[in-house]
Amino acid sequence: LVLTARIRGILSNGIFLGSVSTLAIKATGSALAFIMFALAARQMSPDAFGQMAVVFNTLSFAAVAMNFGQETLIARSWGEYAATSPSRARGALLYGGRIVLCGAIVSSFAVAVYWLVSETSPGPWFALGTALFLFAQTLMTFSGRLSLVTAGVPLAEIPREIVWRVTVIGTILINIALGLRFSPTDFFLVSGAILLLAVLYQASQVRRVMPEAVKQAEPTFERALWRGRSSRMWPSSLLDSSSQYLEVVVVGFILGPAAAAFYFAATRITNAFAMIASGLTTYATKHISPLYHSDSKAELQSMLRSLAIISLLLSGAIIGIIVLGGKLLLSFYGAPYVDVYAVLVILALGGLLTGLAGPAPYLLLLTGHERLYPIIMTSALIVRMSLIALLGSWFGLMGAAVAGAVATALTATALVVACRRFLGIDPSVLSLFQPKGPAKAAPRPDQSPDLAKSEGA
Repeated sequence: LVLTARIRGILSNGIFLGSVSTLAIKATGSALAFIMFALAARQMSPDAFGQMAVVFNTLSFAAVAMNFGQETLIARSWGEYAATSPSRARGALLYGGRIVLCGAIVSSFAVAVYWLVSETSPGPWFALGTALFLFAQTLMTFSGRLSLVTAGVPLAEIPREIVWRVTVIGTILINIALGLRFSPTDFFLVSGAILLLAVLYQASQVRRVMPEAVKQAEPTFERALWRGRSSRMWPSSLLDSSSQYLEVVVVGFILGPAAAAFYFAATRITNAFAMIASGLTTYATKHISPLYHSDSKAELQSMLRSLAIISLLLSGAIIGIIVLGGKLLLSFYGAPYVDVYAVLVILALGGLLTGLAGPAPYLLLLTGHERLYPIIMTSALIVRMSLIALLGSWFGLMGAAVAGAVATALTATALVVACRRFLGIDPSVLSLFQPKGPAKAAPRPDQSPDLAKSEGA
């Protein structure tokens, strides 16, 4: 009865409407990604598609790496400075933007050179396409987060979740209609070009909505402070994205490109759970830092409890769809992919906990606990990759799937426990079965509660 009453209350409040609109964009993007990669897979052999998947995941991980934590730092800095210190807000924007631009230029140049001199390179156009994709994706990682905190969800998410995928899908369909093959080179060239245009559009719109006080302010740079914060946030970003991108790379290295293709196809479907977590995180990111730093923990917990209801309902629906319709979903990639249905179900059971854990990672990152998060994620990464390598070598693709699912479940559990212990806040569905209001946070053994809260400020 209590849970039912909470559901009714949540369905009638603004948090439901705001988070559902965010999730609708994420769900649309996830569906488009599924269609995009399914169409691409049908244009290639499993080996060729697996090779493209490995390169795609490697470049996507590199794009996060080349942000050096600035995408997380700008979310925190904007929440702290935009209303109270326009000069510092402008300084934080310029500081982060310059670092990301340098990272994008250097990394894309290195990728282009690598593929130009590599004996396995498909050709110079592939080198250009991968370099362009990495350059644009690196900038998009930063501009998307900046757009989120300055202009809102639609500007942040629609260009990177919907526009570029629709463009790629359209290009594939045109190739099919003309009887042409769609290659990995085509994929990276088209994706990179449209992402770069999307970044330019986001930048123009952010400038338009940015407060005049920030635009006119003389920038103030807190380089030592921001360097310290981003140095802790960067490993966290790398560790967070490693579970999303590096699994396919490791599977490809151990079991070959065809296995990587099958694993990638399954993870694109189970990515629906990550989509839920990402959608809720996108909505929550704009509110976590201001609420926490204004000592509004009860309001923050209330918001997270509302998001947990939405996560529970959606995750339950998705696991049912995967169990009942998983073979049909896999068949869109091609007949050979249906054989990995059992792998899909195992990965889905692990991914379920990702959706139910809520925005636990950013709850830690945006509340001054940048040092704790890397400890958890480093341990999780070691366990994940070790299990995938070990069980994958012993039992093939099924072993890799079991390893990935177990590691995902352990990671989600550890993050939620850390939020409860160190923040006194529960972002998961377990908060629905607890008394309202935040729990009492436990300070670290070497700190007083005040110091623990203010760490990283």
